[in-house]
Amino acid sequence: MDHQNLPSPMFPDRASYLSYCSELANRLRQDLPTPLFLKHRGTITAGGDSVIPTSWGGVRVLSYEHPEVEKFLVVDQGRFLAFEKHAEKVETLFGEEGLGVLVYRCELTAQLRAEFIEPGWTRTLQPGQEHTIIALSNLLVRERSTDPCGMDKDLIFIFSPDEG
Repeated sequence: MDHQNLPSPMFPDRASYLSYCSELANRLRQDLPTPLFLKHRGTITAGGDSVIPTSWGGVRVLSYEHPEVEKFLVVDQGRFLAFEKHAEKVETLFGEEGLGVLVYRCELTAQLRAEFIEPGWTRTLQPGQEHTIIALSNLLVRERSTDPCGMDKDLIFIFSPDEG
């Protein structure tokens, strides 16, 4: 996809974060076949020890040997994660299936950037780098991370997509 078509993100407050994510998800919506997503979404719906249901879909933990974690982020079409950062966690994201957008704060310029997530895409985020994921279709993202504090124990929410 053409990265030039993405509007520049600016999140001075929660309202602008919600507006940007919602408008982008609606304007660039894609209806794509996503059989792997559906398989993992079914696992999250069924529940169990290795899944974490969320308002945006859920997480399926594939492996966890402290401090190394591998998991799938299973993001329903039109939904988005919190705008967040981590105190110590380093995470590498891989586009597995579907289409989405990663918005993250560039380490060098401190400006927010937006880039498409698609199969074969990858990006590593360092501690303190603010970020969110927006699903333009059903989206499956694999995350490999080194999480010294324990799985998501250093998660810092800046803006939540949920009420409250």
